[in-house]
Amino acid sequence: MGGLLASALLITCCKDPLDNFELKVSTEILHYTDMIQVEDGNGNPVSDVKARILGQDAAAVYNLAGYKNFAINGGLLGLGLHPDNEPVEGKPVKFEVELSGSGYLTQVIPVVITKKQPYSVITARMLRLDDAPAGVAVEQTSLDLQSGALPADATVSTIIENEASQTAGIKLSEGTGFLDENANAIQGENLNLSVVYLDASKETALGVFPGGGLNADNVLPAGGGQVTSGAFNPSAVVNIEFFIGTTPVKRFNKPISLSIGLDPAFYNLGTSAVIKEGDQLSVYSYEVSSAQWRFEKFVTVEMKDGKPVANFETDHLTWYMVGNYINSCTEPALLRFSGNWMLAGNSYPLKVEALLGGKVINSLQASVSADNPVVNMADLPLSSGALSIRVSTADGQLLTPAGGVQLPAADCGQEQVVALNPPAYNSTKVTLQLYVRCPGNQTVVNVLPTFYLYYRTARTSDDPTGFKLLGVVKNGFLSTSLLTVGATAYDFKAIWGDNIKYAYKKTVKADNSATVGTAPGDIIGEKVGANNLGMLTENCP
Repeated sequence: MGGLLASALLITCCKDPLDNFELKVSTEILHYTDMIQVEDGNGNPVSDVKARILGQDAAAVYNLAGYKNFAINGGLLGLGLHPDNEPVEGKPVKFEVELSGSGYLTQVIPVVITKKQPYSVITARMLRLDDAPAGVAVEQTSLDLQSGALPADATVSTIIENEASQTAGIKLSEGTGFLDENANAIQGENLNLSVVYLDASKETALGVFPGGGLNADNVLPAGGGQVTSGAFNPSAVVNIEFFIGTTPVKRFNKPISLSIGLDPAFYNLGTSAVIKEGDQLSVYSYEVSSAQWRFEKFVTVEMKDGKPVANFETDHLTWYMVGNYINSCTEPALLRFSGNWMLAGNSYPLKVEALLGGKVINSLQASVSADNPVVNMADLPLSSGALSIRVSTADGQLLTPAGGVQLPAADCGQEQVVALNPPAYNSTKVTLQLYVRCPGNQTVVNVLPTFYLYYRTARTSDDPTGFKLLGVVKNGFLSTSLLTVGATAYDFKAIWGDNIKYAYKKTVKADNSATVGTAPGDIIGEKVGANNLGMLTENCP
């Protein structure tokens, strides 16, 4: 299933759009793919981390070249399903993508692929501890130990910084000892610890929420029993990690105390009102290794210096969420977008967000069209009546109100229609089409790979940021209204297989069709023409 990329070469109206590009003539083998955009919390692409595929259907997942090599290139990780393991109606394919690297908190992203959505883009945000996004406060320090225990009481707390308006602190008592995952005592002279506080009122902070979003499908609820799917409405989120040497601390020989500042404007779904003293909130913990949330306890909201706080004890380290949890549908929700402004045949990349209590609980990018306007989103609480859908274009234009379109309470499996306002696009349809003529054959071939194409207004070539999804190019073809014909220059990035190709400072016309070959009028490339011709000959029948 491997191959080279037929990429953004088709978009230029210059003399030779194939310059410095490689070509692979191919029918598409992977029919279901996902593109994982790996970013830090500030939107910068991340490549210096490792990826592992986990979960129930991990064996069915390959990279887009058809191999079990999951390297991240340019902040992108393309994944596809083996043709023998594609989803069927009512039975989606599910797996997790674990992302880890030095200086980052490990992130595990759940992926759900349904029969009706063969292509999608998921943004995975990792928290880089030395460059946290707005609303995230990080405190890292070290404490001396004697015989593996604390010689005196100690308190460690975050501070008001980086737009985080509240704090989180921990208190350890004299004699506290530290245990590994097997409950064995850890010996050492120093305890290295970090406390990370996510201000739940900041969307940028919740962007690095564990699991990649506020929705989850592996939750042990209050009362125990079977795992459920659900969505969180956090008032505060904290991550606490201890190390002695290189050994992570998992438990203690005596409980430690946590004091977590809560968002004063938090809308408590349990009371349908803004948080107040005496409210009962849930505490859930998250174990990264199993990607599982677990109910810990209920906590009563207290007031300290006029601000709401949650105080409780714990005997283990992990992520903690204080707020509400609502059960969701076990199967993905179907969202059908309506808008008579969609041009027939055009591809529209949209950012789709589900909001609960004013917070984004799930987000994805999808390439939709008038012929295929349905998007699937997992773990949505359709029955709550408090869910809304917000949709925007790749360049940030809102197609719904800022608070989203509120969905009525509905049964799981019921299709939801979301009306979209027209964007301020130009009305010119720009068509990108690539054909191939094999040497010695007059027949034009147009069975080319399906790949993901990104674009931006032209910049300097050494700047890797700012690319937005233009759409999924299917068999070498894409029509769009996002590009302006004429003087505007664009940079393009195309991803297929394990290859990324760039085309810089290209202008477009309405019809950007071209034929690759050696016949008069065909293009083959000037910079690496011989190489392109060699690959063309090799891959032609």
